[in-house]
Formats: sequence, C-alpha cells, structure tokens
Amino acid sequence: VAAPSLQLAESLDADVERNEQGRIVFLDVSESDQVDDALVRQLAQETELRWLNLSGTAVTDEGVAALAELPALESLGLGATAVTDETATSLSKLPKLRELWLAETAVTDRALDALRGVSTLKTLSVWKTAVELEAALAFAAARTDVDFTFGNGRAVEGALVFDNTAADEVLAAVVRLYPAVRGLHLGGAQM
Repeated sequence: VAAPSLQLAESLDADVERNEQGRIVFLDVSESDQVDDALVRQLAQETELRWLNLSGTAVTDEGVAALAELPALESLGLGATAVTDETATSLSKLPKLRELWLAETAVTDRALDALRGVSTLKTLSVWKTAVELEAALAFAAARTDVDFTFGNGRAVEGALVFDNTAADEVLAAVVRLYPAVRGLHLGGAQM
C-alpha cells in the first residue's frame, strides 16, 4: 500500500517518480489548488524526496517548516506561494539543498541573510519579491558560486542581469558591492 502522501499526490494527477522501494523521489504538484500545508506535512515523511515543486499552491511557512528535516531534498520550488522569510530560515537547515525558487513570494532581505551560509545552495531565485537591490548585490558578492535571480531580471552564467530603470543606482551599487560582475543588462534604462 502506498504512503498517504503518494496516494494523494497520485490523486492530484501530479508528476511523480518513485525509487525501487516505492518512495517518492520527485514530485511536481505546482499550480494545484488542492495542495496545502496538510499535504506538505505528509510529504515530510518521504525521506527519499529529492525534488519538490509546490509553486502556485496554498502552502505557507507552517507547512514548509515540516520539510526542513528532509535529508535528501535538493530542489524546492515555492514560487507564487504565501511563504515569507521564516521559510528561508527553516530551509537553511537542509543538508543537501541546491536549488530554491522563492520568486513571487513575500521574502525580504532577511531571507538572503538566512540562506547566505547554505554552502550547498547553487541556484536561488528571489525574482519579484521585496528583496532590496543592496541586499541582492551583497548576497551575489558573498556567494559568487550561486546562480542568483533577482528583481525583474535573470541570471546568466552566475552574473546578475537586470531590467531596471534606476540605472545610476544599479551601476553605483554594482561597482561598490560586486566588482567582479561579468554582465549587466539595463533594458530601457536612460543613462
């Protein structure tokens, strides 16, 4: 008999992969209006889970906190959810976390502070959040090993790429905080 979380995931017509023992290792339940903190708490029992996408669901900090004990979790999508800085603090304890998507959430500069010391982290998106430019640039300068997406931009080979009309502010901050920047795009900026 499958675990309750697997049964529920399959009933949602989710994209699920299992290992030889039938444990969930990959689960994409993004954009499902049936996914909430109760399901996430059940998923916390899936100790083999490596990849999880909860983007666009009703999960909150409370549900995500249950995932903080997953020893194998490497990739987590939380974009367009109700998570806050509290989630970043909880997830900073994950021993194998490599990829984290927090785009379109309520995270702020405090999330970057919590994630700065996660040595396994290699990809982070805080696109369309309340993270301020100075904090984003400081994070990028401290963690040059992370492909980092911020603002209304995108990451390209570890460099920050911005679509921003505040050209003077961006350039001054880049020069001061991130002197090794490899590329900067200021689409639509008046200089």
